[in-house]
Amino acid sequence: MPIVIPNQGEDSRPVPKQVQCLENGTDLFKMFEADMNKYDASQVRKAYHKMATYVHPDKLGREPTDADRARFTKLKQAYTVLMDEQLRAVYRQHCFGIAGSGGCPPQGHDVALSKALEMARELRKMGEERALVLYKSLLEKLLPEVSGGKHKMGCAGVLVTPAVLDPTSGQTWDSILQEGAGEANPWLKTTNLVAKPDQLIKRRGKAGLIAVNKTFDEAKQWVMDRMCKEQKVEHVTGQLTHFLIEPFVPHKQEQEHYICMLSHRYHDEILFYHEGGVDVGDVDAKAEKLELPTGEAMTEAKVTEKLLSKLPAAKKANMASFIVSLYKFYTDLHFAYLEINPLVMLDDNTVIPLDMAAKIDETANFLVAQKWGELDWPPPFGRAAYPEEALIHEMDGRTGASLKLTILNEKGRVWTMVAGGGASVVYADTVADYGMGHELANYGEYSGAPSTEETFVYAKTLLSLMMKYKHPDGKFLIIGGGIANFTDVAATFTGLIKALQEYADDIKEHNIKILIRRAGPNYLEGLRKVKTASDKLGLGIKVYGPETHITAIIPMALGLIEPLPEPDLSAPCGPPVRKMIDLKGKKPTPKGHPPAPAGTKHTLVTATPDTTSIVYGMQNRAVQGMLDFDFMCKRKKPSVEAMIFPFSGNHYVKFYWGTEEILMPVYTTTKEAVQKHPTTSVFVNFASFRSVHETTMEAMNHSNLKTVAIIAEGVPEQQTRDIIKVAEQKGVGIIGPATVGGIKPGCLRIGNTGGMLDNIVMSRLYRPGSVAYVSKSGGMSNELNNIVARNSDGVYEGVAIGGDRYPGSRFLDHFLRYQDDAKAKMLLLLGEVGGTDEYDLIEAKKNGRITKPVVAWCVGTCASCFTTEVQFGHAGAQARGDMETAAAKNKAMKEAGFYVPESFDKLPDMVNQVYTKLVEEGEIVETPEGETPQVPMDYTWAKKLGMIRKPANFISSISDDRGEELTYCGMSISDVFTKDIGIGGVLSLLWFRRQLPEYCTKFIEMILMVTADHGPAVSGAHNTIVTARAGKDLVSSLCSGLLTIGPRFGGALDDAAKMFADAQSSGVAPKDWIDKMKKSNQLIMGIGHRIKSLANPDQRVEIIKGFAKKNFKSTPVLDYALAVEQITTKKRANLILNVDGCIAVSFVDMIRSCGAFSKEECDDLMAFGCLNGLFVLGRSIGFIGHYLDQLRLKQPLYRHPWDDITYIQAAEVGWSEVQKDQDGRTMRGDGRKLAHKFNIFQDISSEEDDGELDKERRGLTVEQILERSPKYADKFLDKVKPLLVDPKVSKSAAGGAFTMLEEPKLMDMLNESAKSVQRNVRKCRTALKQMNWAMTSLLAHKDSPWRGLEVKGSLAEHGCVKLLELMKSGMAVGKFSEVHEEEFAKLMDNLHRLYMDIFERRGQELLKAAISAELTVIYLLPESGGRLPDGSRVLLQELVARADLNGKAGKIASWDFALQRYTVEIEKEEKKKETEAPANPDMFGLGDVEDEEEDDGEKNQIELAVPKKLMVLPKNVLVDLNTPKKDLDSLVKDWNVWRKRPRSVSASQDAEAVAAALGPPLESMANFLQDAAQAVATGSATGKDGAELIADDTRQALANARNLAAKLLGEEPQEPPKPPPLNEPAPALVPFQGETVSQALKEAAEVAQASIELNKEFVGRVAGLIRLGFLV
Repeated sequence: MPIVIPNQGEDSRPVPKQVQCLENGTDLFKMFEADMNKYDASQVRKAYHKMATYVHPDKLGREPTDADRARFTKLKQAYTVLMDEQLRAVYRQHCFGIAGSGGCPPQGHDVALSKALEMARELRKMGEERALVLYKSLLEKLLPEVSGGKHKMGCAGVLVTPAVLDPTSGQTWDSILQEGAGEANPWLKTTNLVAKPDQLIKRRGKAGLIAVNKTFDEAKQWVMDRMCKEQKVEHVTGQLTHFLIEPFVPHKQEQEHYICMLSHRYHDEILFYHEGGVDVGDVDAKAEKLELPTGEAMTEAKVTEKLLSKLPAAKKANMASFIVSLYKFYTDLHFAYLEINPLVMLDDNTVIPLDMAAKIDETANFLVAQKWGELDWPPPFGRAAYPEEALIHEMDGRTGASLKLTILNEKGRVWTMVAGGGASVVYADTVADYGMGHELANYGEYSGAPSTEETFVYAKTLLSLMMKYKHPDGKFLIIGGGIANFTDVAATFTGLIKALQEYADDIKEHNIKILIRRAGPNYLEGLRKVKTASDKLGLGIKVYGPETHITAIIPMALGLIEPLPEPDLSAPCGPPVRKMIDLKGKKPTPKGHPPAPAGTKHTLVTATPDTTSIVYGMQNRAVQGMLDFDFMCKRKKPSVEAMIFPFSGNHYVKFYWGTEEILMPVYTTTKEAVQKHPTTSVFVNFASFRSVHETTMEAMNHSNLKTVAIIAEGVPEQQTRDIIKVAEQKGVGIIGPATVGGIKPGCLRIGNTGGMLDNIVMSRLYRPGSVAYVSKSGGMSNELNNIVARNSDGVYEGVAIGGDRYPGSRFLDHFLRYQDDAKAKMLLLLGEVGGTDEYDLIEAKKNGRITKPVVAWCVGTCASCFTTEVQFGHAGAQARGDMETAAAKNKAMKEAGFYVPESFDKLPDMVNQVYTKLVEEGEIVETPEGETPQVPMDYTWAKKLGMIRKPANFISSISDDRGEELTYCGMSISDVFTKDIGIGGVLSLLWFRRQLPEYCTKFIEMILMVTADHGPAVSGAHNTIVTARAGKDLVSSLCSGLLTIGPRFGGALDDAAKMFADAQSSGVAPKDWIDKMKKSNQLIMGIGHRIKSLANPDQRVEIIKGFAKKNFKSTPVLDYALAVEQITTKKRANLILNVDGCIAVSFVDMIRSCGAFSKEECDDLMAFGCLNGLFVLGRSIGFIGHYLDQLRLKQPLYRHPWDDITYIQAAEVGWSEVQKDQDGRTMRGDGRKLAHKFNIFQDISSEEDDGELDKERRGLTVEQILERSPKYADKFLDKVKPLLVDPKVSKSAAGGAFTMLEEPKLMDMLNESAKSVQRNVRKCRTALKQMNWAMTSLLAHKDSPWRGLEVKGSLAEHGCVKLLELMKSGMAVGKFSEVHEEEFAKLMDNLHRLYMDIFERRGQELLKAAISAELTVIYLLPESGGRLPDGSRVLLQELVARADLNGKAGKIASWDFALQRYTVEIEKEEKKKETEAPANPDMFGLGDVEDEEEDDGEKNQIELAVPKKLMVLPKNVLVDLNTPKKDLDSLVKDWNVWRKRPRSVSASQDAEAVAAALGPPLESMANFLQDAAQAVATGSATGKDGAELIADDTRQALANARNLAAKLLGEEPQEPPKPPPLNEPAPALVPFQGETVSQALKEAAEVAQASIELNKEFVGRVAGLIRLGFLV
């Protein structure tokens, strides 16, 4: 609720005028001087700070009263509501009301503020899930599942929040108890309780933060004494805000135990101690331990042996079972850590976890999110949750970029805005290293190419936080980052500049000093923009690029050193100019390179100039970057041989190799790619975190792939450990996950390592140096390249192993490689907090395995400055103990002999110092720097940098979609709706490039409404309707109608406008102008109507004319046209100004008089055809309406009636082709020779075939194609048979089968019977074309019978076409070559494979059809035990009242359970027509639907008297067995055809055995089906009692067929389901549907009335007809 300001009483003081609005009901918008319709956050913020100076308790200069505090609280409440978009909307709705049926009346300021604050509480409540409650609830829910129901646990508990302090809130102590009928927590009053804070606080027991064995009132008092109070736990101070109350579990001390599960690189570790509780002590030393290797199963025997030696024997079995179940819970839910202390086991062996701490692997969310449920973790104790953090977190979840923000000290002076996870830690470290860690205000990052808007919001959020508290000494904003790989720096800085502009005044007021250091793509443009904005705003920002060390701006910002001169921003920073070290004549002797120990083998293979890779994923930019690097390094061939993309077919992608274009193959599977490129050794995996495990595992199955780079971030730790295990077993080196890759100058670049080409050049990565480095951070690897290039002779090799807790390869793996490589002279390590990999290096250094100098630094030293745990940028960057802190690692490395600088800021100096020492000792011999290579720049990037220009292919001046919002001629789309300019306004912006007055836009809308439609008879609508009825889509139908618009239909507007405008402008009198037009034989456009006249005016014309006269400033052209009308109507009454003419002349008057156009512009608009455009736009509305109307009415194909066409022979109009016969006599008719008759290759032509195919395909639906597919398959089998069974191709085998010859005599076939081969191949091609068309049409259909045959069919058809083309030459010269034979062999192989596949599939389809045939028949037979299925065809019989209906056919529509009657839809009888030869032979192929003529009126009346539906008793229907008879006959025929077809048998098979095995069952199936078909045919012929006579025989035959078919298919025979039942439980009662019943009664009355009128001879039996019409 809004705070109530108490009466001031004796403390009464006058309220400052500036804040009286807080108490007098002033609405928030007036209070903060904000425009309600154009909200300005900066104005609200300024007003708030202004009022705060009068009411802030710290600024009163005296002791504040309760009224002062309440006033300030109310100000904060008001500010909170107005600054939040959701809360602002709620307030506005209730304060000012919303009109309309869904709105609400105005309720005033106080009610609105109360509603908004209530909404705020609800929003906060949504996020109040807590850690301990979540973990315990997960355990309660899933432990029974993983233990098979053996272990269960109760999870009673209630979370108490600060809401209990506010009696008006949703949660009170009474609501927690919920006494009464709905009480949810009865145990609160009946059991003793435990109370404790639930805020991620460790060791609560030792801190005295657990109340044990308390009553409800005692627990309540204990919580209230601590709620929202400051509390110090160890070295952290914070407020306790959330408490957990649970039932107290009585137990003895010896029943408490300790268990902990945690994961390591190669194993999981379980710690168990038989004692537990707060005084358990050093469990690492005391506990028994079990190490379980990755992937190995845990058993109760192992647990008992390794962990439970000190547990009483009676408890061991149950505890072992619990631990096994707990471990399954731990692994199934992807926990990384789980500790329960104490774990209580009661005397009855019940296990209860009293307190627990855990950590889940959040990257596994996509695997187990459903099991986790909603997880929302509280902030650590001692650090409040900030809405700004929530905002950035939410934005991070919606974008592909990485946006992180953690507030450390909101009153701190040093704020950072850093790009990159690794760089963010480095900046925080350097601030701490310079003694300002206590002033560090935030930690976070923005990286991964955030958009301009995202950067703006991020920067604005930081600036708003900085403005909360003013510091007398000012503040610092340090904006920096590493050298970006692909983030467009200029784009992100555009968002930053936008935020700086919004807060410019506040920045100067708060004395904020800003320094920027940034590098990467387009960095120069970004720095220039910021510098220009800074100078304009007077902010004094200093900017630096890659020539400045990444952290050098920090001591400059803090005033510890003088600022460096800013760089020249006119040109990019080039490669550093390095002076060679002067040895002063010395010739030192190098120590030499020690050999590697015997038997040394490195998992990771060092790249060479010949190393090649395969890239998984369509990462075109990364691949192009790799190829550009290769070209720059002067490799002989590209380092990428192929790409893999499983979501499209095999294809090629175009890339640049220097200036030339090359094609790179893309495969769908890794297997195929590796088979085609067996020399490839590197696999660069760009798969997403969801599929990277699967793709990496598959890649490691191929022995030639020795190195796998995993780029994806967010790979679950369990999957990573699994990959590591398999990789080490197979000897595969892994780089990643979460890596940018690696680079070896002159040899190989993995992915985007090294960034853009300009950075490659700047860091001299095109040639090898002497320094080899390993970094965890991918972003910092670019920075290391820059540091090394500026302080040594360059990089020899660099790898970013990734920042996950378990990287695929460790520091040691790479450093041992570098140690054994004689060309790597100096090693560089950039580690980070968390993990222990650095200690492996220390051990190797101590035992002499590593002898080369190592410069090393671990980032994360700032962690000691934080009072709470902070998760740094990488998943592994968090210390589990003191040993894993950055400070401890740096100290240990320094003690081991590593070169460790004082801070990261001093790292470049240390690199330079060690490098110089190696040169002076002769270990490194410097060489002069060669020429810098040039690589062509991509056109797109060069244009973006402003280096080139190119004339645009298109110019557009009406709309722009490039910015944050679409604009129409400069007006944003949001303004289009805000200003409500309507469709006329939008049209004026897009057509005329300006916003016309409102009356003009209204007139444009009137034109569109008037021209929208003119009925279905006009040519455009007619064409649209005909096209729609032909089955074409909407766009085709619309185009068909639009193409008719022209001078004779709709297109007269432009001509009418030009005619009348020119006539009026010329000054010619209307009478003279008409005479002139008449003399020149010109029609006057816009004059004349078919039926309308002055006496009977067209209302459309009257509306337009009236609007123009009323609203336009002048109407001279309209007046002139009306004067013309007065003259023309004297000649004929219908020669009026029609709607086209009225629109045209009025439009001319509008554009000429509105003041928006010059005369020349008006003339141009008419010449451009914009008036016709208005007609086209308006009439399109009607055309679309007609299209939808035809579909809605389900109209058939339109065929124009013959009697409406006059047929004229050619001779009758003076044209005929005169031809002579062989005797020289004149003859008529088609004596022309077809073109192909002059072609010696006429047999190849398939025009006739294609024509037949097109006719057959025309108008077929997908379901019809599916129905015809078996016919297409049978046709193919028939057509290919002559080729396959030819003696020169195959030999006959037993049972009518054939076996393909190993060496077919194809050349003999071609030479001996080329014509026959050609004819058969052509037939195959035709059948294949039809079949392939069906395959394509059914590609997305779930029941497609062609699934998996598409490629084979396409290959076969392509082979037929190719062979037919080739045979032209052979037949022309009478000789065939090896080329013909080779193509013929390929075709025969493809046809044979396809024949076998379709033959087998067709047999399976027929067997399934035999099974389903039973279901279509048995329910129609007597004594089936149910009713007839819906859709069954029946004949009516034994009807007494309607004897005229006996014998009529119909279909069962439904069954009424209450009346026990069928509803039968009676079929309409088709009229019989005399068969006669059609006049038009085309009808044989088209199958058009003819309109039926209704000649006999009396017959039509009798037909209408037949009801559409009838309800009848079961005895009144006779099953029509004709339909199942036809289906069975067709099935018998198809089966016999199939089984008699030749089967292909391989040479290795025993054909006689195959025939003996398959012959009898196939023949038995034919007999069973034949028996069923004959029985059904007998029943159909017998009549009324036929079904009873054949029921048993039919059932038996179909059952035999079903059982045999299932056996042949390898399935278990299934009894058919029961038929539809006769009876059903009564349906549930539903509310009375008045409208439905009344509608039914209305329809009944209409039917009855129709019956009365149409059957006058039955007038005396009207009542009987009404009854019989619905119930017989």
